[in-house]
Amino acid sequence: MGWAWPLPAVDPLLFRLAPCFVSFFLVVAMRYTVLQDVWNRHREAEWPLMTTPREGELMTLDTVVSGCALYFFDSDETLDLPRIDMLQACLAELDDLLPELSDESMDYFGRLRMLAELLLKTTSTEG
Repeated sequence: MGWAWPLPAVDPLLFRLAPCFVSFFLVVAMRYTVLQDVWNRHREAEWPLMTTPREGELMTLDTVVSGCALYFFDSDETLDLPRIDMLQACLAELDDLLPELSDESMDYFGRLRMLAELLLKTTSTEG
C-alpha cells in the first residue's frame, strides 16, 4: 500500500477561498483595533469649548454614541437592533451638525462620528 494523505478529501475550492477568509478576519481584527483606539481617545478627550445653541443636541449625541460603545465593549462586542437604529440616527444628526461646528469642536465630534460608524461596521461584519 502506498502513502495516503492523512486528511479526509477536501474540496479544492476551500484552498482557493482560504485567502479570502484570512483577509476577512484580518479586516475585522484591524477594524476592531481601530475602534478600540478611537474609543480610548474619545474617552480621554475633554469636552470642547463651543458657542453654539445646539450644544445640548451635541451632548445628547455624545451620550448616546458613548453608551453604545460601552454596551459594545461590555457585552459580546456586538450591538442589538435598537442600538444599531440609534447609531444610524446619530450619524444622520451628526452629518447635519458637523458643518456648523468650529475647528476646535470638529475634532471631538468628527471622532464621535467615526466612533459611531466603526461601531456599526464592526457589528455588521461580526453579526
